[in-house]
Amino acid sequence: MKGQAFDTDLYPQTAAIYPDGTLPDMRGRGLIGKEDGEIVGEFAEGQVKSHGHAGSTVSSTNLGTKYTSTNGDHRHYTRGGYQGGYTSSYHNADAAGGSHGNVLYGNTTGNHNHSIAIGIHGHSVTIATFGASKNTIDHLKCNWIVRLA
Repeated sequence: MKGQAFDTDLYPQTAAIYPDGTLPDMRGRGLIGKEDGEIVGEFAEGQVKSHGHAGSTVSSTNLGTKYTSTNGDHRHYTRGGYQGGYTSSYHNADAAGGSHGNVLYGNTTGNHNHSIAIGIHGHSVTIATFGASKNTIDHLKCNWIVRLA
């Protein structure tokens, strides 16, 4: 049964089952006895039996609040000077010209720290169940005939 054509007039009983005059192509397929309500000769694609996987949830955790160290006493400064002999208060860091050099300091901030509250969080993972009621291969439904003797 490789999908061959046959003469329906010469083989009327076979034509009753395959009226288009073509045998089914069974290469790479099997036969499975039909269940009540299924149609003889109907193709059914192979299935994987329904199943799930462990690890479909992830627990949450509390990462709390995180802090920097408290030895933060510091200040920032900028070096500069009057630029090119101008008498304005414009400062250019590391100015090449001019005769007045200045260092400007900001106020100190004192010892301090920074914190960030991360808190409780988790990540959801969903691994859905998958599959059919049976493991099967690609197949055609058939009647199993047993001749009692």
